[in-house]
Amino acid sequence: MTARKRNPLHPELFPRLAEFAAGYLHQDFTLDHETPEQALRAFFDEANVEERKALREELARFREAAADASWADAREAFEALGGAWRPRSRAALEALLHLPDTLAGAVKKGRRS
Repeated sequence: MTARKRNPLHPELFPRLAEFAAGYLHQDFTLDHETPEQALRAFFDEANVEERKALREELARFREAAADASWADAREAFEALGGAWRPRSRAALEALLHLPDTLAGAVKKGRRS
C-alpha cells in the first residue's frame, strides 16, 4: 500500500495547495500579506477561474481529511505541503481552509469580505 493510500493528508494529494503554500505562505509572506487569510485572498484575486477552482477543491478535501485527524497530524500534514506559515491552532488552520466558502458567500450576497 502506498503512503498516499494510507494517509489521506499525504502532500502528493494536494499539489495546488502545496503550490499556494510555497508561493503565498513563504518565509517573507507577512511582508506582502499580514495574515494567511490575506495571502489566500490575494491568490483568489490573482488566479484564473481554473486555478481558483482547483485550490478550492483541494482546500475542501484537506479540510475533510484533517477533520478526522489529530491536531498534531493535521498540522504536520499542512507543514509538509511547504511554505513557512505554521498554524498555531486547529482554529487558525480551519479559518484558512474555510475562507473560500466565506468569500463565495460574500460574492453571492453582492459584497466582498
